Amino acid sequence: MDQEACPKCGGPPGVCDDPERAWFPQRAICHRTMALSAAHRRYEAKHDERPFHDGTFANWSEKPSGDHPFHHDAGVTIWVSEHNLSPDDDFI
Repeated sequence: MDQEACPKCGGPPGVCDDPERAWFPQRAICHRTMALSAAHRRYEAKHDERPFHDGTFANWSEKPSGDHPFHHDAGVTIWVSEHNLSPDDDFI
């Protein structure tokens, strides 16, 4: 069977299956993704004890009910921008 690519990584099999070849772990850092992850974590922590609201994001409850049917992340998208587009929105 003539294999053109490694089934795991897509590289050439002659390279991938060489036990003498050294591989060094690397990392790439995306500060944008890091900031987004931190914002998600802070938002989750802020609503840990009372995660349900009434739709206004002003009145919160520990448990869902008819008055507080919405989970804190329902309909919410957290994203990052290079500019503070909503400086008065203290959501985290």
